[in-house]
Amino acid sequence: MGPAAERIPGGRPDGQAVIAGHGWYVRGTGDMQMPSGTWGCFYVEDGIGLRQSVGLAIEKGEQIKPTKIVGPGKPVPNYTVAPGPCSARSSNPTWGRSIWRSAGSTATRGAEEQEMTYYPDLSPYSYDQSSRDMLNVGWLSPKHGYSKGLVDERVVEALKVLCAAYENQMRGIHHCEFCDADRPFVFGGPTSNTKVLLGSAEIRVEGEDGTYYAAPNLMLHYMTEHEYCPPEDFCQAAVRAAGLEAAEELTLVE
Repeated sequence: MGPAAERIPGGRPDGQAVIAGHGWYVRGTGDMQMPSGTWGCFYVEDGIGLRQSVGLAIEKGEQIKPTKIVGPGKPVPNYTVAPGPCSARSSNPTWGRSIWRSAGSTATRGAEEQEMTYYPDLSPYSYDQSSRDMLNVGWLSPKHGYSKGLVDERVVEALKVLCAAYENQMRGIHHCEFCDADRPFVFGGPTSNTKVLLGSAEIRVEGEDGTYYAAPNLMLHYMTEHEYCPPEDFCQAAVRAAGLEAAEELTLVE
């Protein structure tokens, strides 16, 4: 594991150390057995991202109620923890979807399943809690067909600008199920110089009629590499939100 990208002073009230990073579960890798003296506490259901605010609360030692607890000797999915930079919250190990408890240490595994949660385009948003009603866009899965076609380059440029906001950032990573791309990224933001990793956050925009849309930022990869064509109204909303000039039509569905 690489050096910590960030160290937050103060630590946890219980004195335990936490190392936070990302991970995933690759289907077909089977289960592992929970070691003796260790309990696994899961904080979200399979396929649902762990919100950044919840992950930080766990790391800081706040009392968050698990959705599931797995005791010693019980089977759990064989998660993979990603190597590289992590965030040290005090001085020991956390990794993100569940939290492993053993004598004198705490570790949270940020292990999201590889399979992307699927929602049809323009269906009601329900992936996470929200204070407003929104419609889904771009939550694709190989098990379901999706709209293909031509998309104006302004839409891609607009989404690159917007994705740098990392809306609804989650712990864990959604990988592309249509190819073997290893954590795709784009250079986005207002000046196109911010490296934005795709697969753990959303893009949210408001349409001219007041409709809100929520899309996984991985949709940018779907558009540029897999011919995904988002709904026209969403594209118009994204271009306006990025401050670009829209056209009468921004998409041409096959």
